[in-house]
Amino acid sequence: MMLRKAAGIPRDLIGKSVIVVSSRNSSLQGMSGIVVDETKSTIVLSTKKGTKRLIKAAVVLGVDGARIDGRRLMGRPEDR
Repeated sequence: MMLRKAAGIPRDLIGKSVIVVSSRNSSLQGMSGIVVDETKSTIVLSTKKGTKRLIKAAVVLGVDGARIDGRRLMGRPEDR
């Protein structure tokens, strides 16, 4: 799947479908789900295998056809 680089940072990820494009933890690569919660340093995904908490700084996500480095998502969503 080809993903374009994101032009901007999404303000709110909750409710969006995402896929882990790359991760420091190789077992997370390819994981997909719906974002159900977000803190300043983590994202919580609801997946087929349950709820997973991802560290933003350790992942690159595919969101709405765009590739977003999790480090760009650091901080509270309301402060973006």
